[in-house]
Amino acid sequence: MSDVISAPRHHSSGMAKSGGFPCRYGNCDERFFVARQDSMKDLLAASKERTDHEVEAHAYHHKSWEVEQARPFSAGPAPRPKGPRRPREIV
Repeated sequence: MSDVISAPRHHSSGMAKSGGFPCRYGNCDERFFVARQDSMKDLLAASKERTDHEVEAHAYHHKSWEVEQARPFSAGPAPRPKGPRRPREIV
């Protein structure tokens, strides 16, 4: 079993700085806390516990936002052509 603590929102265990992961379904007050803040394994376990709760208790499946494709301006400057430069024309 993971080091995840489940508690209603009105109870505070004082273990999570952010207040834990709240259930994303409607008016559910369930929160899932991470026991060790410096452990990615515990963080992922708390997230999984929350998802499992949402599916089992509410039949809720969270839909993630779609990630937009990179736009041309965000790709950075265009590469410069290689080779010698042409001399500038003086007007």
